[in-house]
Amino acid sequence: MINLSDYKNKYLILYLYAIFLFITGFAFNTPDEIVNGLNIICVSSASLVTDYMKLANIRAALVNSSIVTLFSIMIMNIRKIDLRGIHIAAVFVVSGFSLFGKNLLNSMPLMFGVIAFTRLYKIKIEDNIANALFVTSLAPMVTNVYLLVGGVFGVVCAFFAGFLVGFIFTPLLKPFKEFHKGFNLYNGGFTAGIIAMFYSGFLKTINIELPQRHIVLSGYNDKFLPLLLLLSMLFIILGLSEKNALINYFKLLKRIGPMLQNYEAEFGSGACLINAGTLGIVSTLYVILVGGELNGPIIGGILTIMGFAFIGKDIRNALPIFLGIYVASLINVYNPHDTALLLASLFGTTLCPISNYYGSFAGFLAGFLHMALINNVGGLHSGLNLYNNGFSGGFIAAFMVPLLDTFYKRPKYLQVKKEE
Repeated sequence: MINLSDYKNKYLILYLYAIFLFITGFAFNTPDEIVNGLNIICVSSASLVTDYMKLANIRAALVNSSIVTLFSIMIMNIRKIDLRGIHIAAVFVVSGFSLFGKNLLNSMPLMFGVIAFTRLYKIKIEDNIANALFVTSLAPMVTNVYLLVGGVFGVVCAFFAGFLVGFIFTPLLKPFKEFHKGFNLYNGGFTAGIIAMFYSGFLKTINIELPQRHIVLSGYNDKFLPLLLLLSMLFIILGLSEKNALINYFKLLKRIGPMLQNYEAEFGSGACLINAGTLGIVSTLYVILVGGELNGPIIGGILTIMGFAFIGKDIRNALPIFLGIYVASLINVYNPHDTALLLASLFGTTLCPISNYYGSFAGFLAGFLHMALINNVGGLHSGLNLYNNGFSGGFIAAFMVPLLDTFYKRPKYLQVKKEE
């Protein structure tokens, strides 16, 4: 049996994952097309929703994701960070969103800003390095500054703006988390949404409007479906190689509580890999069953769900969210298979703590309300916050939790002391 929770093995798994993304890219396009595609990615607007697979090409998008993922892993490896669930989730989030919004040039200034704050205020790097990855939610803002100013001076301004945003990101996280009481897994997305909202508001005051984008790929389900199922199965098989992983996985499914839960520390990497693979399969099949398209943003959503399988998501608390969003989509003007709706379904699992603590019906309501709000909050930040569902999820949690505490009687099997 393999000890997947070993320091070196955890890094090895992440490196192999990044290499998988890189190698997968070779199934599409030519070497010349990848270079041209990366150039397009680096100098084009990255606001929601800009699918790099459509904007450039599939191979360039996958290689871009691999590059940013490798850079993120190396930052932690060089600092000898003992990987926890939050770090692994952050790597998967970066890899997923590097298919539609992030690249190395618009992400590095933000990362460096967080790291500079950590060093200046003498915060342990292992306690803050994940924030250096989550802050890249605001990568489109960095690109936007460059495009507005232009030229070499635009590069300098974009770097300074990204660095400044990264520097102020960490002190804002805790107070905003208190706003939704930790029932929104993507607290970084909520915090980033507030920052982007102020920036977008400033642009509007000087008569600069940022149009919403909707550039998405279609027609490649036959290529991406087997790749996603293969990746998910590899995770499950690898997880099963650890002793007692399956037993620990079933224990994981019984875990209740509202906050970010470090499944990796509590149940081991093997159980989490099984959890990630299972969620990957369920999420992929959901997209296919409702008639959706597997493209950059959708694959990014699936990878994000798989990453958060290490700190709070599982099929038990995710399915009620899926169902609530799907039912809501049936009674409005949107099609359930529309990319925007599917993104709401996938990223709406940011509200898993609600179904985990208050039960499946509360999770269903959270998903239903999320569907009602998600299409209206993107305009507040003009698509400059990639974690738009985390932004929406913060408001949903802040609205629901006090009401649930007051009026809703939790199921008996969930009658435990509320975790801090």
